[in-house]
Amino acid sequence: MRHGESVWNLENRYTGWADVPLTEKGQLDADMAGRLLRDFGCQFDIVYTSVLGRALHTYKILSNYIDSRLPVVHSYKLNTIHYGALEGLEKSQAQLIFGPEKIECWKSSFDISPPALSETDPRHPKWDPKYQGIPKSELPATESLKDIQTRVLSYWFDVICPAIREGKTPLVVCHETTLRVIFGFLDGIKDLRSFKVPNASPIVYEFDQEVKPLKKIHLKPNVSQIFNINYPSLYALSEHPGFTPMV
Repeated sequence: MRHGESVWNLENRYTGWADVPLTEKGQLDADMAGRLLRDFGCQFDIVYTSVLGRALHTYKILSNYIDSRLPVVHSYKLNTIHYGALEGLEKSQAQLIFGPEKIECWKSSFDISPPALSETDPRHPKWDPKYQGIPKSELPATESLKDIQTRVLSYWFDVICPAIREGKTPLVVCHETTLRVIFGFLDGIKDLRSFKVPNASPIVYEFDQEVKPLKKIHLKPNVSQIFNINYPSLYALSEHPGFTPMV
């Protein structure tokens, strides 16, 4: 599930790895999401979140409606995409600084990233205490979609999939681009730019024993959308860590 609306979502800023709080609406929407998960009968064994506060706060609100004693694993590998020099800029301001052509290039490209932050820039994650102990080579100064796809799918295959194979039901609370990577893989969607992931809107997958998706359920107030899915060919073609569905 994506976190609730953040202040910079509301202000139409490039957020990335910046730590910004939820809006009041974001908190209320997260509360509704918790009620939906409870009413649908979801029972979890473990929680995975990014290390960013808006995801952590969203889970804290959800925990009012599910077992609050669950083990919680925080990983920067579930952080959203790093926008480099765009981070913190209002989107119309970014167009004035860099030009609409470059912004469109970075938005539409799979493997071209925005300008990187310098290591002296206070926005660089090396200066954030949350990332102490992580090798500097793993901390991005900017990212493309290809970069975040590699990072997130690595975590999916190495950490979340083994938990599912052990019979655990995980709850994942993170960010739109992170979930685009996971959902794109599970649903066989090659173009990660072709769909959006709404804030605080739970999506439930049912898997077989090999962690192949069987059913996708989008929980909504008063009505839920159910999709039966079957992609054996997708899984036959996808191997970790080199699976890159976008072209």
